[in-house]
Amino acid sequence: MPSRRASAPDAMPALSEADFQKMVVGEARGFGWELQYHTWRSVHSAKGFPDLVLINPEQKRILYAECKALDPKTRKPKEPSPDQREWIDALRACGQDVRVWTELDWPEIEATLRGSDEQGRG
Repeated sequence: MPSRRASAPDAMPALSEADFQKMVVGEARGFGWELQYHTWRSVHSAKGFPDLVLINPEQKRILYAECKALDPKTRKPKEPSPDQREWIDALRACGQDVRVWTELDWPEIEATLRGSDEQGRG
């Protein structure tokens, strides 16, 4: 995400959630995350399930990611909905690695996908 870092955060328009999610998937592929799943249309899916399920066989990791857009007026992260919070909490209670990310979390995203974060194996 280097091009977005070049400008002051207040001067940049917020990314849409869909565009941000595409950036995360692209970065994941670059770090060897071979399988990605996202629900294309959530109409017939369980409400609140995380946006992405990423699998990295080399790191032996499965990662759930909820991608949140920034509020365009305040530039603050949007909060997960109650349904999303329920999934996040339940998956974490089962020992799963679940992240809630916005574009402001890019250094953490890179570290996580590289496997050099706290929960990673690198």
